[in-house]
Amino acid sequence: MRPVFSITLHLKDISLLREIKNTFKVGNISTSGTKAVIYSVDSLKEIPVIINHFDQYPLITNKLSDYLIFKECFDIIKQGEHLHEKGLLKIVALKSSLNLGLPEKLKIAFPNNKGKLRPDYLFTGIPDPF
Repeated sequence: MRPVFSITLHLKDISLLREIKNTFKVGNISTSGTKAVIYSVDSLKEIPVIINHFDQYPLITNKLSDYLIFKECFDIIKQGEHLHEKGLLKIVALKSSLNLGLPEKLKIAFPNNKGKLRPDYLFTGIPDPF
């Protein structure tokens, strides 16, 4: 099990993903089908670059909730808690509350999953960039 940070865009926007990759200096760009491209970071050594960025420059949309869940899952894996049943179940519950929820295979594998409430997001304005 490993965490994956990804951004999927239409193929016409590949230059934007290249800029993101050049900025972070980590990750890979791949295609998905004929019309989509994906920037992804899945290395335990590289994901802290992404986490540090979003801790320093917090998201100001509902995506902040997904980020906080992702970060919590990464911390569980980094501490090795995912190697025990309790940690694994916690990750499954967290994943079920992400924007896409659990894939069908995980729903079948963990039928008693209760899920976890998403962190609330309250827009408080755009922070001063200075």
